[in-house]
Amino acid sequence: MKRLLVLLTMGLGSIIGVSQPSMIQGTILDAQTQEELIGATIFLMENETIGTMSNYDGTFALDVQPGTYTVVCTYITYENQVRENITLKKGQTITLNFNLSIAAVEMDKVVITARANKESEIISLLEQKNATVMQSSIGAQELSRKGASNVASGIKKMSGISMIGSNQLFVRGLGDRYNKALLNNMPIPSPDPTKKVIQLDLFPSDVVKNIGVHKVYSAEYYADYSGALINIETKDYPDKKFLTIGGGIGYNNQTTGRNFIEAYSETDNFLGFDVQQRNEILPEEYKIVNRNQNSKELSRDIFSTHFGDVQYNALPDISLNISGGNYYILKNGKFGVLFSSSFSNDYLFEDYVYNAQLKADGTIKNKFHKDTYTYSTQFTNLLSASYISHKGGVIKANIFYTSETENVAELKYDGWDNEGDSLFIRNYNFSNNRLYYLQILGDKAITSSTSLSWDAGYSQAESFIPDRRQTTYIKQNNNWYLFALNQQETARFFTDQQESTLSGSLKGNYHPQNESYEISTGIESSYTMKDFNSYVYFYDISAVQNIVTNPYTPLDIFSEENFEANNIYIKNGNSYPMLYTGQKLLGAAFASINYEPNEQTTINFGLRYEYADITVTDYNQIGTATEIPLTSHDIFPTLNIKYSRTENKNIRLATSKTITRPGFYEKSPASVIPAYGEPKTEGNKNLENGYNYNLDLKYEIFPKTGEIMSLGIYGKILENPIEMISKPTGGTIMYSFKNTERGYATGAEIEIKKIRHEQFFVGTNAAYIYTFIRVPDNANETEKTRAMQGASPYLINADAGYQFTYGENEKHTSSIALVYNVYGQRLYAVGSGGMGSIFEKPFHSLNLVIKNKLSEVWNVNLSIKNILYQEQTYVQGVNYNLDTKTYERFETLKNFEKGISANIDISYTIN
Repeated sequence: MKRLLVLLTMGLGSIIGVSQPSMIQGTILDAQTQEELIGATIFLMENETIGTMSNYDGTFALDVQPGTYTVVCTYITYENQVRENITLKKGQTITLNFNLSIAAVEMDKVVITARANKESEIISLLEQKNATVMQSSIGAQELSRKGASNVASGIKKMSGISMIGSNQLFVRGLGDRYNKALLNNMPIPSPDPTKKVIQLDLFPSDVVKNIGVHKVYSAEYYADYSGALINIETKDYPDKKFLTIGGGIGYNNQTTGRNFIEAYSETDNFLGFDVQQRNEILPEEYKIVNRNQNSKELSRDIFSTHFGDVQYNALPDISLNISGGNYYILKNGKFGVLFSSSFSNDYLFEDYVYNAQLKADGTIKNKFHKDTYTYSTQFTNLLSASYISHKGGVIKANIFYTSETENVAELKYDGWDNEGDSLFIRNYNFSNNRLYYLQILGDKAITSSTSLSWDAGYSQAESFIPDRRQTTYIKQNNNWYLFALNQQETARFFTDQQESTLSGSLKGNYHPQNESYEISTGIESSYTMKDFNSYVYFYDISAVQNIVTNPYTPLDIFSEENFEANNIYIKNGNSYPMLYTGQKLLGAAFASINYEPNEQTTINFGLRYEYADITVTDYNQIGTATEIPLTSHDIFPTLNIKYSRTENKNIRLATSKTITRPGFYEKSPASVIPAYGEPKTEGNKNLENGYNYNLDLKYEIFPKTGEIMSLGIYGKILENPIEMISKPTGGTIMYSFKNTERGYATGAEIEIKKIRHEQFFVGTNAAYIYTFIRVPDNANETEKTRAMQGASPYLINADAGYQFTYGENEKHTSSIALVYNVYGQRLYAVGSGGMGSIFEKPFHSLNLVIKNKLSEVWNVNLSIKNILYQEQTYVQGVNYNLDTKTYERFETLKNFEKGISANIDISYTIN
């Protein structure tokens, strides 16, 4: 780690070490009202492609080479202002303020290469107001103000969006398969083989410029979403050179300083970099399917790690980050770079959580208390380089790498299983998700009315579970013994999956000057390859299963002496199907037109054609490979209409058709060995595509700059939707997937946001969500009609705060905000076999966020989360009535305290 920080610091030193160019800065105001003008254009008469735009507060900063210039300021419906003979020396900064008056005749547009500040909350609202297609976004400023440390915590504060944990996304009641994620407008895969959308907490807010959320379909994007398209835009080169070093420390009353447990490892897991070593403990000769293979003749444990654990006192959470950037004025353009690297960890402890499962009549089927210790790490890096040509072209390259680890120790005790056996179950599970992504993006102005954009990318997503360990004990006559019911009670499990994707697109735009239409067209393609492998190994303990043991000291019985005496040995448990491969080829072409029949109306109509060839290669019980294909040719129409009653009021209508394709793991019958007592999940090779028909209506009011009031309603018909179902097998429950006949989702969303001169700010959004689905007649589910899994009937977000400046020349800035969120009771797990469904009760979250800019270089921030000290509670329905479609009562299954956490972050910036 020390070497890495030295190299990063040296690299950033070379990046920012060049002398600062000359700069023109200032403020642009309305001459009559003295209000700030947002998005005004400032450029050089000598080269109109060198320019910028004013920010949310009307300020601008334009970097140029030393020389003498004529500076032009323009804004639509305002008269141009020109300042001549502006001379700058090397490194000099001068201030030019503009007061613009409304013009009698609108001036022609000037095309320059400039960047809107998409980190700004006000700029985001301005884009939302002017966009033809419905959209919403949350920028870096708003993420910071609301104390969102990553993308997952940020989008949960937007209307109609909720999450279970950090990687189960629900938009308008629609789960993972109905949503899609992009990174800089390019598709991004998920390292988790069971998820379509990448874990959004992998993206710390430090690297995020803007998160765009599109809840309606537009033809320029792939059509495989109906809930939302989430586009994560990473930061690019800065307006001035900088180097920032920061760190933070956090306290949680449930974990910090308390005893903590994790599985024994040969290496230190603190940084989460020991994945390779964990993978290497599995001998290559055991990565085969051979039920007769065992280690009996070796008289030793073939694995270098044992079933013991490590105990210590949990440290405070920490975060470390370093970032820097600069830009250079070149002869033919500008070159800018940005680098960001961050590390954070987190301790989570769930103490004596009550877990139970009820029979249909409400009596307990099985129950346990559970302690769970989770230590997680996150390491994220971004390197971005941009070249902006004076001739109107831009080329960007982004290299993104992120790695997340989770080390879980789970102890189940004080309970019994379905057969009434009193058990003690010890599970240790380590997982690592990684993503590498290289992107190259470009756009070029061909003429004043024609432009081209293109992109190409390569990504590799990896997911590892190296060495999941499990031991199970049974209590008989007040003594503990190793439990050996079907040899899966004492086992090790390994899995790894890799998914590589090549993607690219070419898009063109034609917008003739003084014409009322704009045409966009393009082609896109991507090719994905996936490999999934899993391995399981059982321990033969028949010679020691009648020996009294202590479940808290497993090395007493899993000792070197017992391995040497062959009292314990390992058996290869691998069989088919425990692996699969997948290939997916997507090809698309689209065309859309924006037409303005009058000054108040804009119509966008688009058509998209997609060809999809998905093939999963599966293996039967004797290892014979079988290809499972799914090929489709589809046309997806979309219509968006925007009617502006006045300059600040919009009525919007959108309708479209989209598609839901099954994932690789949903079509593969490959079986993954679960932890003891947990249900298995396997795919269904007969799954087909589902199709979605979407309708949205929205009314927006933008009273003043930085303010919005909106009300939207929507409806969706889901034809042939894919749903997870449960079915009995061998006395237990197995989950699988099936196309259901039809589903419905409808609801309403309201949003109110107000920012007043960057001092007082308040915002709220709320959503009412209704979902309905009818399960297949042959499904084993208790409820034949129900809401969709994960859908909350209501969601409410609110925040309020105050920002102020003080000190000499008002250089100090502080803000304080309260951020509130609540979601309604939602279906957590579907009931089957007569047993009731499990529901997650509402959870009220209240956080305090304090930001302090103490000087030009020092920032100190404080956040306190879960001030209300809420418990997470789950209940199960009892005695479901098919006629009234209601439960007689609800019984609590588990609840636990999440604890109150406090974090303080300090950063130092060198300009």
